[in-house]
Amino acid sequence: MLPSLVYWRAQRGFTQERLAERLGMHRNTLWGIEAGHPAFMRTARLLASALHVQVADLQRSPPES
Repeated sequence: MLPSLVYWRAQRGFTQERLAERLGMHRNTLWGIEAGHPAFMRTARLLASALHVQVADLQRSPPES
């Protein structure tokens, strides 16, 4: 699970569609991961790299606003 994915995506100004397009994945795949479906480690690494964070940052609970 990547509970902070939505937080970091929003912090970096990406829409689901734009981030998915940048990574060459379907928006529905990204939507599923954000909804709590598991992600392969390779996918988690790609997401972390695109968002300029560590995979561990995506795995933590999002920071309090």
